[in-house]
Amino acid sequence: MVARRGSSGPDPVALVEIDLYGDLMIAASSADEDRLSTDRIDEVLRVQADRSDSAEGVKGAKGANGAKGANGVKRTKGAPSASRAEDARGAEESTGAPEAGSPDAP
Repeated sequence: MVARRGSSGPDPVALVEIDLYGDLMIAASSADEDRLSTDRIDEVLRVQADRSDSAEGVKGAKGANGAKGANGVKRTKGAPSASRAEDARGAEESTGAPEAGSPDAP
């Protein structure tokens, strides 16, 4: 049985993540290539990644007021904010099919 959060209404962060994931699915289904490039994913999610020093790993990006962002990403103006947008970005690494032996495998 799944525990419920209560009757406080929908989780706004989850709704934003669902919307971002939907945007990625639409972009992936209409793409000519097998996988979306990181630049195309950033464009779909309306973010600007700071990849100037990718050899040392991901560094925090600066937001509008110099604040550090999550996952090395700076949101562009007008984009919805989500505190866990990096979860939606993880879709880029998904193979699309469940692994054998996993609960989701057919």
